[in-house]
Amino acid sequence: MGVLRGHRRCHRGWPVLQALAQFWVSKASPDPNGCYDINTVQPPADLQGPAMTAAIHSIDASALNAPGCSAYTYLLRRYEPFLRGPDDQFAETRGGNNTGFNFLTGVGGFLQVFDYGYSGLRFTPNATELDPSLSPQLHGITLNDLRWQGRLFTVTIGLRSTQVRLTSGSALPVQTPAGLMTVAPGQSITIPTRRPDLQSTTDLARCQQVTASSRVPGDDPVAAVDGSTAAPWQATGAQATVTMRLARKTAIDSVTVTRGSTGSFGCNVETSADGSVWHVVATAQATSTGTDQFTFTPAQAQFVRLDFPGGTDASTPDTDEPLGERSVMPAAGQA
Repeated sequence: MGVLRGHRRCHRGWPVLQALAQFWVSKASPDPNGCYDINTVQPPADLQGPAMTAAIHSIDASALNAPGCSAYTYLLRRYEPFLRGPDDQFAETRGGNNTGFNFLTGVGGFLQVFDYGYSGLRFTPNATELDPSLSPQLHGITLNDLRWQGRLFTVTIGLRSTQVRLTSGSALPVQTPAGLMTVAPGQSITIPTRRPDLQSTTDLARCQQVTASSRVPGDDPVAAVDGSTAAPWQATGAQATVTMRLARKTAIDSVTVTRGSTGSFGCNVETSADGSVWHVVATAQATSTGTDQFTFTPAQAQFVRLDFPGGTDASTPDTDEPLGERSVMPAAGQA
């Protein structure tokens, strides 16, 4: 399931597939190389590898209850680079002539994000297991006519709650995080929908609205604010902007920019109270250790923008988490 770039002592398919096949994910890695840590395993993956891998990353992110909305980033990463016109059919790899087409295995991987990722659905001998979650970019998911041991049921995942309705068959046992529940024939039960994006954070930009002047398919702007440093937003050219709307208008006095590569690109950090008038509050040099930390005089802001001016010899900007955990901080007394 994919190929690792560089030299590592574990194959990327081992941790991501074991998590799905064994129906559990361990947050404390038993492996000394950290191969269970999705933020460690995902970045060195060969982007020209097969199309299925990001689907398993999305499933794992949901199972791990990864703070933020990286499950959605992996969903986009799962299909956008692989679609081919004119009918949006799946290719096996991002590019090149030697690729399977139409790649039905990849289609199946895409569907698994919904069947087993956001739903947390697992079929066991004694019950169906559900641990539903949802990213804020999605309004809801409905899985129609699922089957288990002669039962027919539908799962409807909403932003606050999930409904399980038994259409036919005998009573359906459902194992949930709160315990075992039973759905009577023709009836439904309601369980909470887990929202990893609503976990406590001091980052005012995490999982908020974000736009960019350009993007490489699969390396979308949401990657800049999803709470994970594993996948980047990448522009298509050296001159670019990425703009975040903060959770609320407040005075901020610090921003941290986490770069996605060792490329040479500078940027201006700008703030705005209304999205129209912008003020430069900090400037990043072209070269960096990988993390640029800025503090400045508190500025009232509803929006933060990174402006990459480009120029001679400037690299195309890519950022793992321009505004990552604890990176857009309210000024003292503004929390």
